[in-house]
Amino acid sequence: MKRARLLSLISGSAFVIGTALFSVAAPAPAPAPAPAPAAMAAPAAGANWYGDRDDRERHPEIREAINQLRQTRDELNHADHDFDGHRVAAMHEIDEAIHQLQLALKADKH
Repeated sequence: MKRARLLSLISGSAFVIGTALFSVAAPAPAPAPAPAPAAMAAPAAGANWYGDRDDRERHPEIREAINQLRQTRDELNHADHDFDGHRVAAMHEIDEAIHQLQLALKADKH
């Protein structure tokens, strides 16, 4: 039963990671902004031509994936069974996945 739960947690986390990475690797093309007429004032500081704030979350799926991975790592850390060493290996891979997602977020800010 615990092995099935571990496998379920790991496969669910892998799905979340894959979805988050795909959203970073293949973002949808943004529509081209309409040119501003000469009489139109520039947008307010912190806003774009559409009136949206630039400081909103750009990749909420990646942040959610990081949170899910941290929860999964915590559950594995407190598991009663070591699953023949696979628990420790999975925790290591989760740490690496979190690190890569954090790098992806950092790279998108530049």
